[in-house]
Amino acid sequence: MAEFFAKLAAARIGIEACGSAHYWGRRLRALGHEVRLIPAAYVKPFVRRNKTDARDAAAICTALGRPDMRFVRIKSEAQQAARAIERSRELLVKQHTQLRNAVRSQLAEFGVIAAQGRRGFAALERLIAAGEAAAPPVLLEALRMLVRQIERLEGAIAVLERRIVAAARAHPLMRRLATIPGVGPLSAHAIVTAIGEGSQFATARDFAAWCGLTRRVDQSADKRRARGISRQGDSGLRKLLVLGASTIMRYARSCPDRANPWQRGILARRPIKVAVVAQAAKNARIAWAVLQSGETYRRPPLTPQASNPFPAAAPAGHQARSKRQRRQNGQDLDWQLRYVIAQQSAPQCWEPNPRNPSGPAVSRPHPQGRIHDRSRPHAKPAKNSLPNGGRPYMTAGVVSAHQCIQVARMASSKIATMLVILIIGLTAGPAVSL
Repeated sequence: MAEFFAKLAAARIGIEACGSAHYWGRRLRALGHEVRLIPAAYVKPFVRRNKTDARDAAAICTALGRPDMRFVRIKSEAQQAARAIERSRELLVKQHTQLRNAVRSQLAEFGVIAAQGRRGFAALERLIAAGEAAAPPVLLEALRMLVRQIERLEGAIAVLERRIVAAARAHPLMRRLATIPGVGPLSAHAIVTAIGEGSQFATARDFAAWCGLTRRVDQSADKRRARGISRQGDSGLRKLLVLGASTIMRYARSCPDRANPWQRGILARRPIKVAVVAQAAKNARIAWAVLQSGETYRRPPLTPQASNPFPAAAPAGHQARSKRQRRQNGQDLDWQLRYVIAQQSAPQCWEPNPRNPSGPAVSRPHPQGRIHDRSRPHAKPAKNSLPNGGRPYMTAGVVSAHQCIQVARMASSKIATMLVILIIGLTAGPAVSL
């Protein structure tokens, strides 16, 4: 076939992106032809009726002439060799996991169960080697063969990982990517070998969409439905980005003072797995920006976390011993009442109501999250409306009165409830009507 194309004049050739497509793309480009690789999913809509070679060729020609068609960049031999190392390591890791699960499942049938993780499996290996597991001798002999295969796989995986790490440390682009939190040598190596410098993407969102980390949208007329992430593109690269993001968000949840405001906000609004995927999409965009700018990652300055004056109440029946623990568990009612009164007497910053410009001015405190967020009850508006057509959206007087009512509900005696209502009438003024 190479001799046939060598006799032709320079032409534009379209190839479906499949096995050995990059090889033939390099060969035909060396002969002077313009080669374009088209994803198979983009060729399929142009196939008419039954699938044949002739109709596939006609579909490729039709797709090649489309002005908005997206093509696959031809990879070099070095890129394909590096990706082959990653695929080999991924296959060995998969086999390693399968063998471990096989050993665990077969021993579980005889009542031998160990803890999860490497330590638990190490205990099983010792039982199998010593023959102390409550299993037939025939099965133990087969399990010893599986354990030896697992040990050989661990050695092969370690060799490939050392090669990948050495290549990442020697490559300038990979070294810059490794400065991003959540992107290690494996992720940096996968990104560079997959997209190179990333010039084929116009924006950072295009790269995140190519990784399958953006939302899938179904839209018809005025109906628009946003689904989960598309999960398109390179699944291996997406998995590495999500694993790196899970480490970041787990650390941000355990140490909120070390997290940035965006991480604290999304952890408060969304479930942990959704936050992890969002962080992975953000890392993908940052990685593209680092590749395009030629600079290393610049960590944004940390801002102090806003303290919550009314933490969640402790479970029923649990009473903290110290005053500090009672305050942290939401059991110190006296401290909460004094905080509400201090907030009422503090100077307010008045500004026009954005929801009702013609109404009275309102006080706008520091936002504590989205108003309709169900996971943050203290950020919801009170039900009492403001006079003269105002809207009760997080004004200082209404929020303070609402907090007082919540404290009153927590009180156990009727006298404390009456005192709280009296405080509301004296301090809130005309902003609240009970």
